[in-house]
Amino acid sequence: MSSPVVRVLLVDDDEDEFVLTRDLLAEADAKGYTLDWASTYDAAAQAIRDNRYDVYLIDYRLGQSSGLDLLRRELDEGRRRPAILLTGQGTREVDEEAMQAGAADYLVKGELRPSDLEKSIRYAVQRHRADHLTSEPTADTARVLSLIGAKGGVGTTTVAANLAIALARRGAETAAVDMRPYLGMLARYLNVAGTVDLRELLRTPPADIDSATLRKFTARHPSGLRVLPGPQTVGREREISVDHARAILDGMSTKGGYVVVDIPTQPSEATRLCVERSDFVGLVVEREPCAIESARWMLDLLDTWRVRPKVGAILVDRADLATPPPVSGVAATLNCRIFAMVPASTDAFTEAAARGAPVVMSLPDHPASQALAELAGRLTMPQPRALAV
Repeated sequence: MSSPVVRVLLVDDDEDEFVLTRDLLAEADAKGYTLDWASTYDAAAQAIRDNRYDVYLIDYRLGQSSGLDLLRRELDEGRRRPAILLTGQGTREVDEEAMQAGAADYLVKGELRPSDLEKSIRYAVQRHRADHLTSEPTADTARVLSLIGAKGGVGTTTVAANLAIALARRGAETAAVDMRPYLGMLARYLNVAGTVDLRELLRTPPADIDSATLRKFTARHPSGLRVLPGPQTVGREREISVDHARAILDGMSTKGGYVVVDIPTQPSEATRLCVERSDFVGLVVEREPCAIESARWMLDLLDTWRVRPKVGAILVDRADLATPPPVSGVAATLNCRIFAMVPASTDAFTEAAARGAPVVMSLPDHPASQALAELAGRLTMPQPRALAV
């Protein structure tokens, strides 16, 4: 059976832009798309109200109004479809405005390649369909955010700990889960290591694990964050079964808010279950050649698990790398959206560890803290917002 045709509406007051966009899609061999054109705000607003399209390409400049006005006023909940903002010149200010208005992506016209346009449309539609078919968060269901490293030692647990704290400090009900069957460091980063942990929980049959059971194995951080620690001592490791992983995610997700899952890089059926159940999968990548090559392998694996539309890269810089590859080059190499760039911050993370508090709490004004807090903000949008790179 063939896939349904994706109906695209371009909103732009310049007919030449319609011809160019049509040609870009044709060059990308995008046969599964139809493209229509609305030249005015009023025509676009009526098309949105009629709910005839799957995705909207909206120009930032639109006569007396702007594309942002259209997003805010017309694409409300109840008739929302993903919208991609187009602009003639990319700036951080426009990027942030687009994120706050709920745009699914943000593209610069002069830099647009056929494959970029087609991929942005395809991913926006797939994310929207996946959200509405599976795990749309409600007051009773948490949004699951999984973090996985391109390889070991890239700082996945550090990112997970700080992201969870940043979400909790925004007032959201948040839980953090160390889904490692061996020695887990998440609780130590958060300074909540206790006498019970995941290894002890895995002695419980999956059918008996519910939110009440999980409360006995979770610690409470001063920020309000709930933490399920990984094993705290070496030895007597227990593998996590798919049924255990499912029961843990179900039990931790009974309240609204967010569940941040720190998962190992080693492939397993439990890892696959976690990423499949996630609303967002953050691939943590150091901006150096070995980690980038490992990230390509990990993305291939995630492709086979059919979760690629939910994946975004979180780049981490290293202090000992004099000339890291450019961010745009990393994005092109990985063919992956970038959601955060964490600057080299060895001293800050060392000082935070000495204080016994994650860097977003102990040094909130540090650039690394600001990057991680901004990541939290991007992931709380109705459609998680990537950076403009």
